[in-house]
Amino acid sequence: MLVHGAWHGGWCWRDVAKELRRAGHAVFTPTLSGLGDRAHLPWAGIGLATHVRDIVNVIEAEELAAVRLVGHSYGGIVISGVAEYCADRLAHLVYLDALVPRHGLTHVELVPPRPGGSLEQLRKSGGTATHLPAGSMEFLGVHDPEQVQWLNRHLTPHPLKTMTDPSDLPHDRAATLRRTFIRCTERARSTMSSFAKAAASDPSWRYRELATGHDAMVTAPAPLARLLLEVA
Repeated sequence: MLVHGAWHGGWCWRDVAKELRRAGHAVFTPTLSGLGDRAHLPWAGIGLATHVRDIVNVIEAEELAAVRLVGHSYGGIVISGVAEYCADRLAHLVYLDALVPRHGLTHVELVPPRPGGSLEQLRKSGGTATHLPAGSMEFLGVHDPEQVQWLNRHLTPHPLKTMTDPSDLPHDRAATLRRTFIRCTERARSTMSSFAKAAASDPSWRYRELATGHDAMVTAPAPLARLLLEVA
């Protein structure tokens, strides 16, 4: 199961899912509430717990077991939360250039706002915004004009509450599962660098690298699919 990051939707896994299905795997690419094809839902009521429940519900409704659960970027927070509810149904967690949360901390505490980034701009503007504008293509590591156009057509604002809600991980069940961190190396000083370095130095993790930008499922779908098949 492939869980997208902020501003994206299940659509972003299109090419990766094709490769994995060609290799014989059942693949699920759910869209989190308030994003993608579910962007019509009211943002104000959507928090981190909503996104965790989105994925738990798919696992339960489809009666899945031995799930290889992949979280990209913000999706790392989501998959860790999912493990609190149904670790017994999960076989492996893969953090794709993703945040690795800690109990009680929020997204904005784990990743300070980037200078000039959308979160910083939102804070400076004041007010009571309910959503976060999409990040820049430079941040996502996407440069190909066709890929940029595709993303611009599909990216949607992200429900802000999901980034200001603290992670509820009292049992840290994610740490009891097999875990792999995949670092996208095109931007060596990316906001995910600290999580990558921690995983690389911790023997309880498996660590891999992929020479592409942050949005690896867009910029390098075939190499990413091969790496997912290798590690999971």
